[in-house]
Amino acid sequence: METTSERIKKGMALRNMRQSDLVEKTKISKGALSSYIAGRYTPKQNNIYLIAKALDVSETWLMGYDVPINRNPEIDSKQVFLKYLTSLGYGISQDDPEHKPFMSPRTVGVPCRLKYDTLDSLKLRIDSYAKATIDAELLSLQEEEIREKRKEKERIVTRLKEQAHLLPKASHERTDIEVTNEMRQHDDDIMNDPDF
Repeated sequence: METTSERIKKGMALRNMRQSDLVEKTKISKGALSSYIAGRYTPKQNNIYLIAKALDVSETWLMGYDVPINRNPEIDSKQVFLKYLTSLGYGISQDDPEHKPFMSPRTVGVPCRLKYDTLDSLKLRIDSYAKATIDAELLSLQEEEIREKRKEKERIVTRLKEQAHLLPKASHERTDIEVTNEMRQHDDDIMNDPDF
C-alpha cells in the first residue's frame, strides 16, 4: 500500500501542480504541506479532504487504499456496483468505452448488451432490498431490546409490590389539629410521588 505522501506526489504530478499551487488551493500552510509530502506527518482528515479536493482525487485513494483515483462519487459507485455484480458471478465486459457494457451469468456465458438504465434500475432495486432487509433486522433488534426493558420494569414493579409491606410509613397524622380527608389525601399524594 502506498503512503499518503506518495499519493500526494502522484496526484500533484498527475494534475501538473507544484507545491505552491497546492498551498494556494488548500490554504494549508507551506510548512505543514511540506511535512505531508516529505512523509514526516500524515494529514488529519480535514486536510486530507482539502488536498483531495484540490487534486481532484478520491480521499480514500489519497490515503493509500486500492480504490479508483476518481473523485466523482457517481462514477465510483457504478464501478463498485459492477465489481459487486462480478462478485455475484456475473461477467461484465465492455467492447469499448463508447458502448454499453455486456453482462452474462458465468454459468451460461451468453452476453447481453445492457442499457444504462437497466444497470441503474438493478442497482436501485438491490439497494432498496438491502436497505429494507437491514431496516427489518435493526427493527427486530430494537423490538427485542424494548421487550427486555419492559420485562425488567415489570420485574421491578412486582418486586416493589411484594416488598411494599416492608416499607415504613414516614409520616403520621397530626394530633394538634383536626385532620380532614383532603389533608390525608394530600399527604398520601406526597408519599406516593415517585420523584419525592
